[in-house]
Amino acid sequence: MQIEVRNQSSLSEEDASVLRTTMAGELSARGLRTSGEGPGAASVTITLSENVQSYVWVAQIQHGDDSSVLLQSVPRETPATTAPEAKKIVLRKELLWSGPAHVLDATELPASGDAPASLLLLELDGTTAVLTDSQNSFRTELPVAISNPRDTNADLELADDDMEVTLPDNRQANFCKVALDHHAAPECEFAADLIVFIRAIPPPSSGDQATLASSPCDGADIVLATSKADYTQPDTIVALEESGPQRELSGPLAFPGPVLRFGGVPGVSVIAVARNLKNGNYEVYRITAACGQ
Repeated sequence: MQIEVRNQSSLSEEDASVLRTTMAGELSARGLRTSGEGPGAASVTITLSENVQSYVWVAQIQHGDDSSVLLQSVPRETPATTAPEAKKIVLRKELLWSGPAHVLDATELPASGDAPASLLLLELDGTTAVLTDSQNSFRTELPVAISNPRDTNADLELADDDMEVTLPDNRQANFCKVALDHHAAPECEFAADLIVFIRAIPPPSSGDQATLASSPCDGADIVLATSKADYTQPDTIVALEESGPQRELSGPLAFPGPVLRFGGVPGVSVIAVARNLKNGNYEVYRITAACGQ
């Protein structure tokens, strides 16, 4: 049996070849000889065409003095529906403060009464922790000696009119309460069972700093996480899904050095403390997110 395939459809030549083999087997099963000449041998011309709804196969069979035509309509495969891509989150940064002081943590204080909003900084001066603001309008030293300044993961938390400061030291925790509305001396105590507040556990695919935030697109929890770069390299922040496969929801937001700490009020604002490798300054940024298109 001789088979000629004329492909006038959008099928590839590879698909047309597969179809030829399949139809040869089908015709052979119907009693047509698959090879040779003489009585019983047949010649088949198959034309592959299509219309809007389906493919159309036309087989013209010449078997001795007999001629016949077979027509077969094959529905097109419905393309798989592609789920719409999740809306991209656009991250932006705003520089709030820059200077040589070693900043351990920072948070924004909301406006209260006649007092405008301000930026509160927890700095390290030698082995002494100092609570101040970006305008240096007040300066409070905390009576806690930091024996290992290179490994101080301090934390600021606003509670009513007081600032609560946690200062881990050699796996111990010192807890200080500083009144912001008057100049009383800070109250500090050692708390052996104090668990240091962790804003978010960095995902395996990210660096060692992460914080929880809310998606500007649907309000769902997301994670802002640093890259895996070490503290001698520029860094980036990216938004990730809070759970599941933790897909990236934003492009990387670049920084001129490592991001050392996330601060701010969870669910309200996100503050990033970074070290600028070009000039050695510590920098405090406000991180905002918008829903991309």
